[in-house]
Amino acid sequence: MLTHQQLYPSIANPTYNAGRKCLHCCNLIPDQAHASREHCPQVKLNGENFDCKSEKNTLKDSPEDKRDREIIKHLRSIDKRIAEMHSHKGSIITWEDLDAYHIILSDSKTHQVKINGEMSWEFIYNRITLNPATQKLKIIIL
Repeated sequence: MLTHQQLYPSIANPTYNAGRKCLHCCNLIPDQAHASREHCPQVKLNGENFDCKSEKNTLKDSPEDKRDREIIKHLRSIDKRIAEMHSHKGSIITWEDLDAYHIILSDSKTHQVKINGEMSWEFIYNRITLNPATQKLKIIIL
């Protein structure tokens, strides 16, 4: 459970005379918060944004929506590692670089093989291509 200081750092001495509560977690909402507030404000926990309104709506999602959200989260984490690798290694990389950054090409959202033998794996923000003649991998930022 989040503390008052984490949720409302700008309110020094809160009062709770109105008795308003968050519609999701039932935490009290201070009288000094905006009158139309029905949920706790968005906060950053462990580097990720969290807010009760989104959590409440997420509970209403179908199993397919949850599965899709997990797939997108996985692809974004791969894209983040590709961007980190690109900043350290440049656009030309090796298979060892992919292993070092734990990038599995089969996890891409699309995979293509062209007539000339060139292969490409597309993620959300990046594409990795393999030139069959040189056996070199290249990162292309989309």
